[in-house]
Amino acid sequence: MLGPQPQRNGIAVRWFGCLAFVSLGLLGAAAFSARLSDLNEVAMSDHHVSSQPIPYTHAFRIVLSLEDGRVTINSVQRVAMRAPASASGQPADEQSGVWVELRGTRGRVLYHRALRTPHPDSDEVFEDEKTGAMRRVPTARPQVRKFDLIVPDLPDASELILHGAEDPSQPDKRSIPLLQSPMRELRLRATTTP
Repeated sequence: MLGPQPQRNGIAVRWFGCLAFVSLGLLGAAAFSARLSDLNEVAMSDHHVSSQPIPYTHAFRIVLSLEDGRVTINSVQRVAMRAPASASGQPADEQSGVWVELRGTRGRVLYHRALRTPHPDSDEVFEDEKTGAMRRVPTARPQVRKFDLIVPDLPDASELILHGAEDPSQPDKRSIPLLQSPMRELRLRATTTP
């Protein structure tokens, strides 16, 4: 038994009051969201950002190898997923670091995203399992580094370009194109998974 009748009425009144408050809050949030989306339509860039819909349904998972400053494509898989959002703005002319670009037929950047710098001269190891502390340990010899790259399969994209340091021992120097691949070749090479 839930208790005397007057207590149930009090609970019902409080429940109804909370429901009314939440409903009004949701209506207000919807109105605010509608006003905000009107503002976003004006302020959005041409880039693939998470709040701007881009007409694609698949992405490419590309397995790359890096050895002696040379990048090669090991495999390409077309998967039904969305790629991570593009960065806003454009990379600077003298930019350092590692990033990927998808360009259209006229050379316009349709998508670009910064990537983690591969370290061919060291490995990341757990120093202490309890705290999760990690550190870099030099490797005895340069190794082949493999990493996955996920980019959207944009209908207007014609070329994939991977930028990085010409000399891996000088990652702060201006980046150059390490890999350029026509999207047509990636589409032909790709295996498709649902």
